[in-house]
Amino acid sequence: MSAASVDRQFMTSLRQRIPFNFSNDSDGEDTHILDEQEQEELIQRLRAQNYDSNELYLRILSIAVALSCFLHLIYLANPDKGSPLAVLLTPRIPAAPLPLANAFALLHAAIHLNLMMMSYPGRPVSNDIQPLPYLVVYPAAAVAPVLCLFLGLGLANIAWWGVALVIVVLHDAVHRWILQGEESIAQLEKLKYKAKGA
Repeated sequence: MSAASVDRQFMTSLRQRIPFNFSNDSDGEDTHILDEQEQEELIQRLRAQNYDSNELYLRILSIAVALSCFLHLIYLANPDKGSPLAVLLTPRIPAAPLPLANAFALLHAAIHLNLMMMSYPGRPVSNDIQPLPYLVVYPAAAVAPVLCLFLGLGLANIAWWGVALVIVVLHDAVHRWILQGEESIAQLEKLKYKAKGA
């Protein structure tokens, strides 16, 4: 058998194949069409599940932000100003502390408080105080770790001063997920239909 006849036979067998069509009606059941009340109940159930999961995410996020803020406040009371992560990331030669470490620790504590205000916008501390947007918070949280990197202060200092930046990224991601869930519910509401006779 020549290569051309094998190719022709292969092509013929390819052409004869019938693609698989997926069908949800494997049992022969009709598709159930939801009436207006069933649609509303489904949307309300999804909205309640979304609300519950959002509350859980916000609680976990609040714990992480509060714990990080607490660690930064403890750092302020520490007289030697060495990185708390130096114990885990033991360098051969201890790195010097970041210049203006107290100022950066206060800045990071303020960033954490700002994140807490962003998490609960309905509960302002004062009507005059509005939280800063991420456009300001990201660069403020990035200054200290970038400075540690440029000054060559070691991995322990970079990691410690990068904690606030990681918390900001986590906070932003969780809030985007929450917003995305709320938008999905709103889109679902727009897709409601009138079911005649259902």
